[in-house]
Amino acid sequence: MSERVAVEWLKLYAEQIRPRGLPGRGDLLGRLSPDAELSGPVVRMVEQEAGQLLLWPGEFSPGQWDWDSVVTAQCARSDELGLPLVWYCDDAHHALTARLRAAGFTPQDREEIMVGRSTEMACAPGARPALPAGTRLRPAATGADFEQVRELAVRVRGGSWNWLPAALERWSADEDDPCAVTVVEAPRHKVVAAGLVRFHTGTGFASLWGASVHPAWEGQGLYRSLLGHRAALAARRGHSYLYTEALPSSRPVLARLGMVTVTTHTPYQYSPPGRPHGAAQTSASTTANPPRHT
Repeated sequence: MSERVAVEWLKLYAEQIRPRGLPGRGDLLGRLSPDAELSGPVVRMVEQEAGQLLLWPGEFSPGQWDWDSVVTAQCARSDELGLPLVWYCDDAHHALTARLRAAGFTPQDREEIMVGRSTEMACAPGARPALPAGTRLRPAATGADFEQVRELAVRVRGGSWNWLPAALERWSADEDDPCAVTVVEAPRHKVVAAGLVRFHTGTGFASLWGASVHPAWEGQGLYRSLLGHRAALAARRGHSYLYTEALPSSRPVLARLGMVTVTTHTPYQYSPPGRPHGAAQTSASTTANPPRHT
């Protein structure tokens, strides 16, 4: 894929997805977020389950903010609440990343924004491998299905994921960014893999989230089947592009299906005085962005 195409896709992503804010990212990493607020150039929310503050870029022009003051204000809020802070920062924003490091923030694992054409991904060699005998791929639409998806997430990633069934039900009924959840079901109706795709109405994009594969079923093509199936769903709905946010460990399989990295971002962690570094459980390890993100 040429560098020119990657630049073109980044421009489309920035124009069509960034302005959507929270809905365009699955309501800020999937959490029910009634307390999310715009704080200067960032969206800020308290993530109750992990006990931390999350910050995500809002709509802004980098030159219009005094970033030293912005960083100081966000650290002060973290100190006031006694909560660790995780700040998602575009790696291209060198002025901010330098200030975060100087203020004592610790960078976590870098995540890649990857984009691909949905029709090409759906038809890519290896995108739709034969499933193991006795398994089937089907849509999930009931409360019982969503609870099984939660149980799988707990098994694969740890944590409680108590918020997930309600979030999946709400997203499935969302008119602006509807969600389709797909599972792979083994004998005795046991869900052994799951993933979701959100269709961003009015844009050329759909987004991939939350793929999980039970450890006992890894290496049997379930992950790729979920990718290919969701790409086909996006293409049928008229979304020409898919995007996802993934750790580098996900990149090889995504690249084989035609996705390219168009930009990167890094979560930076800050702990207030009296809280050791690492006290926050970064969203990269607990939500939609682990190696099995897509």
